[in-house]
Amino acid sequence: MKEALQRAIGHTPYCIFQSDTIKDWYLRQDHNVKSSIVLPNGYDDKVFYPGGSSIQFSQPTVLFAGKLGKWYRGLNVVAQALPEGWKLLLVGDGPCREEFEKHSNVECIGRQDLEMVGEYVRAADVCVMPVNDCSPIATSEYLSCGKPVVHMGDHICWMIKDGENGFVAQNSVESWHAKLQEAIQASPEVRERAVQSASSWHELQGKMKTWLGDWHELNQTVC
Repeated sequence: MKEALQRAIGHTPYCIFQSDTIKDWYLRQDHNVKSSIVLPNGYDDKVFYPGGSSIQFSQPTVLFAGKLGKWYRGLNVVAQALPEGWKLLLVGDGPCREEFEKHSNVECIGRQDLEMVGEYVRAADVCVMPVNDCSPIATSEYLSCGKPVVHMGDHICWMIKDGENGFVAQNSVESWHAKLQEAIQASPEVRERAVQSASSWHELQGKMKTWLGDWHELNQTVC
């Protein structure tokens, strides 16, 4: 796949990257990139927004939304790190579902309509993303709802500033336990900065979409 990507855009001087990880990998190759920008995955602001939820949980709930695949095996670490009486709610499905459900403090509700995912995110106390090499769309969705987010790995520091608009954990039970405790006590300022950061990316994506549309229309007219 990477070789196909290189062949397809190997001579493109202007690039938009989904994350710093992808950007750094690409720029290490011998490409003629004059200018670039990083835009996280977008989100539907009609579904993911701060506020209340129609769903109520009876215990502190940590949420993960996404495919339950092998690249998210860090969920096993999160489950082990949960304080006593907390629950890890998995919204999604995938080949590792049974593996994750072996933990007594894990509940999986399977795939849900997008609108319901938004409801579950807003109802959760903390949202997590236990992956070390990308910035999935769920991260932007969590932030846009004003949720305290715990993301794994220092690579995400361009998107989440530890203690400012979210929290960054390392891949250990001790680190996750400490960061989950910090997250559930997150101040209103942290939650507000989470919304602001997601909103700024969303606004920039809208401007970029408009610009690309105008450029395409002009190009079609000239041609």
